[in-house]
Amino acid sequence: MKIWIFSLFSAILAFPTEFPPDPELELDFLGIAKRWDYYAEEHFVTTDDGYILRVHRIPNKRFQTGVPNCLRPTVFLQHGMEGSSASWILNLPDQSAGFVFADAGFDVWIGNFRGNVYAKNHTKLDPTSHEFWQFSWDQMGSQDLPAMLKYVIGQTGAQQLYYVAHSMGTMAAFAEFSHNHDLEALVREFYALGPVASVAHIKGLLAWMADRYQLIQDLLDVLGIDQFLPPSFLTEIIAEDVCEDADTYKVCDNLLFLISGTSQQLNETRVPVYLNHMPAAAENQKHYGQPVPPEYHVEDMTLPVHLYWGYNDTLADPQDVQMAPPAIYGEPKIISADGNVTLEVVVTGADPVKTKWLLGDRELEESDNYVFSHSDEGGNRKKLTCLIKEFDKPLAGEYKAKFFSADGENSAAFTVTVGDAPEFHDKPHIVQRDGGNVIVIKVRAKSHLEMKAEWFKDDKPVKCNDRVKAVVKKDDKDKDGYQFLLEITGPIKEDEAKYKCVVKNSEGQNQQTYNCEAVNVTSEEWAAKGKKDPILGSIFLTYGIIVELMYVPCLMVITRPQYLKLSCYKIMAILGVIDMAAIVVNSVLTGIFMIEGAVYCSHPDLIYISGAIGLGLWCCACLSCLLLVVNRLVDIWKPHLMDGIFGGRRTYYVMTFPMIYGLYFVFFTQPLCFSSSHAAWFFSPFIYEESRDPEYLNYPHTANNLLIVVATCWLYTGLCYILASKFKTDYSSGMSWTQKSIFIQATLICLANLIAALIYVYMQFFPTPDVFILIGHINWQWGHGFPAIVYLALNRTIQREVGHMLGLYKINCLRTTKILPSASAPEHTSSLHI
Repeated sequence: MKIWIFSLFSAILAFPTEFPPDPELELDFLGIAKRWDYYAEEHFVTTDDGYILRVHRIPNKRFQTGVPNCLRPTVFLQHGMEGSSASWILNLPDQSAGFVFADAGFDVWIGNFRGNVYAKNHTKLDPTSHEFWQFSWDQMGSQDLPAMLKYVIGQTGAQQLYYVAHSMGTMAAFAEFSHNHDLEALVREFYALGPVASVAHIKGLLAWMADRYQLIQDLLDVLGIDQFLPPSFLTEIIAEDVCEDADTYKVCDNLLFLISGTSQQLNETRVPVYLNHMPAAAENQKHYGQPVPPEYHVEDMTLPVHLYWGYNDTLADPQDVQMAPPAIYGEPKIISADGNVTLEVVVTGADPVKTKWLLGDRELEESDNYVFSHSDEGGNRKKLTCLIKEFDKPLAGEYKAKFFSADGENSAAFTVTVGDAPEFHDKPHIVQRDGGNVIVIKVRAKSHLEMKAEWFKDDKPVKCNDRVKAVVKKDDKDKDGYQFLLEITGPIKEDEAKYKCVVKNSEGQNQQTYNCEAVNVTSEEWAAKGKKDPILGSIFLTYGIIVELMYVPCLMVITRPQYLKLSCYKIMAILGVIDMAAIVVNSVLTGIFMIEGAVYCSHPDLIYISGAIGLGLWCCACLSCLLLVVNRLVDIWKPHLMDGIFGGRRTYYVMTFPMIYGLYFVFFTQPLCFSSSHAAWFFSPFIYEESRDPEYLNYPHTANNLLIVVATCWLYTGLCYILASKFKTDYSSGMSWTQKSIFIQATLICLANLIAALIYVYMQFFPTPDVFILIGHINWQWGHGFPAIVYLALNRTIQREVGHMLGLYKINCLRTTKILPSASAPEHTSSLHI
């Protein structure tokens, strides 16, 4: 029969040209990839029922080797009937999906179903045995597909991957994804090429064989053949001799068309390569054309599915494809214009009336924010639309359109973000002019697009008039920015409200709110919100100046090269700088604000900036103190680890963590705002109203105070206990002055930090008596200033060096021993800095 077909086609289709032999005829997957200068890998995956599958990977672009360090989008390609992983790279590099994806920056993984040339191994069964071949495409979906996809996710560390499959690869996926939703969750999107959800209208050679299935099966059983289209010496001769001959190559074209249908896109020079790799990949298909396949409920799938088919495909007939769930036509679109966002998706085979729109898991209903519509796009296509009116941050999120047909459902996902909506430079603040007769609420925004602003008073549009004006002017600090001002002249009682400024551009909008429930007050009434206390302010100011002066000689000694050889001195030096900066905020500036009786609206910029810096310095110092006690514990417990963790410049590297930690609080959390009425700093600028607005709560600060500060105190206590035990073991004469000084220092520092931390947390959430607020603030000052006192009063090394600096030969002080390691001491010492 085959000889007759070859003779017939040779007589009809004779051409004088000859094709040169293709070197890929004898190459496997890795050989083909290497020939085209692609780095490729081969991985082995074992299924739960023992089949060993080879999975190939192309992790990089052409001419590049190795696996890039960065995480890239992952795509998994799965062959169809008669195929293998080589099916995706048999064309030229710019025509082969495996190479095209790799050059586009994807991490490309290509699978093989059991039974093909790359998957003919088993942990127990012999591929030549009858038992090895007792499977169908059903097991390829339930066993092979989960094993390969989970393996790829595990190897790459990706959360999800793109699944691209052809023919039988789509059938296996439809079957498994329809009920295995854990596996489905690993797939971001499913691209089905020539999708096979049904074989009711299958045509061509396989349709003819399906009608005669039992006869063919009996014949194969008699011959002892378990493989469909087995590889043979004859197929190699056909590929190498017949398909490369210009007189007979058309015969090979039609062998392909007999199975899959006609095509005008066939690269005829590649036909020998196709045929040489095709039969060996189809050994597992004796069940593929069974007339009544198992029923799977593909309508239960939730991931986005894209269907692509050709009208001449005899395996994926358009009628069978359209029996699948409704499909997405083209790409879903997100369109921003005039402050609104429109979500659009064109679908085929869906009933638009039944469409559901969701935000997260919540089904949406038409409202002032959401308007749904649909339109006819011609043919069987419908455009589904969701208009999000006056889009701003609260409306951002993961949207989904679910659409339905008689054969199932599908969905399209939209990630809607603020995108290029206007951004704000800082929080809005109020400015007074003309002795308080004019109140100005200022909002600074930036965008590369044209912006406009709308003002609202208690969620109602502001009515502008001669007294209330909305002003826009160029921002003198940012060439792309503008200032949006609301000027209120002669503020009155009716002006008390919460004001909102909504800034829009063509791609979205953003908003800021300012609580101006007191905008009606004059400058004198603003000042009355504070409380002048010259005595307490002078005490704070004097304390701050004295501590700063004490720190200067201490740091001059600590930062000398002979002392900086020790890691604890490095940490102490950095802590000293942090403490000096913090004292400027919590003592010097606080004293000045107390003398003046300032509140937040008195100096909004200065108080906002200094409050953010003060908070960052406190949190940075907290983590630095924790690292210092860790340094001392390692020195005592595990001295052999000191050099690996804190040796040389490693200490500076370790100290970058507290620096970054402090900067996080400066730039990304709610700053502290000073209130002289309570002589302390609060996160709410309106604390004098005895309110605790949740908008101003700072939960990261709470976590810092409750976790890091408490942990530091606990570790210091443990350190003192260890040292006391050590001294008690080494000396039986009782507690020495060194021991006593260590306990005194630890107790004072831990107690001050702990009291400050707990009170500052409590008073942000609950009304607190002024006396406790004052105690909390004094302990904050004490926590940053006490180390300077300790250095001069209890540390002999610093006492001696400062004495020499000041020209003193002897410092009369309490009899003590040094609690810091001397400059000549080795790094690993049991001495302690508290």
